Amino acid sequence: MKKLLLFTLIIFSVLQLHAENHLTFCGVQIDGELSSFMLQLEEKGFTSEIKDGTGVMTGTFMGQEVGIIITTTPKSHNVFSLVAMVESNSKWAVLETIYRNMVDSLQAVYGTPKEAIWDVAEDANPKREVAKKRATIKTVFETNEGGIIVGIDKVPFLGLMVWVAYFDKANTTKNEEESNNTSNV
Repeated sequence: MKKLLLFTLIIFSVLQLHAENHLTFCGVQIDGELSSFMLQLEEKGFTSEIKDGTGVMTGTFMGQEVGIIITTTPKSHNVFSLVAMVESNSKWAVLETIYRNMVDSLQAVYGTPKEAIWDVAEDANPKREVAKKRATIKTVFETNEGGIIVGIDKVPFLGLMVWVAYFDKANTTKNEEESNNTSNV
């Protein structure tokens, strides 16, 4: 009996090692079909709808009201990335505070960022420079499961926004493969 139990535990451990790990957003793995992924986020308090095959959700993330756009691979329709956008704000101090708080929160979970860019001249007005697309403000985190980027940017028709993008590594690779196969047909 002990040998059977030990054998079962070894098999389970080996299977767990080979199981694909995915990046998570609000505790939900960025994986699977769109409707299933969205349902799991709805259970976390988000509201949703599907527009032209793209998942659109709203809810609270890191203490901010956000709109979320979820994208899937072209053939298998597997979720591979999402972008959460904080509602536009015309006050630079508010945007910068939200950005810095999000970076601090992500750093507490994922450690030192892979890259941090605050490409604004010291004597320049950051709000004006970002609005005119003459400056880049973003921080990039990398994990074994994927990447996270948080930034401030001007979004057409919406204005200046803080955004956070999540990319699952395995499913982003799948998206690239499916996209390349689609374009070669």
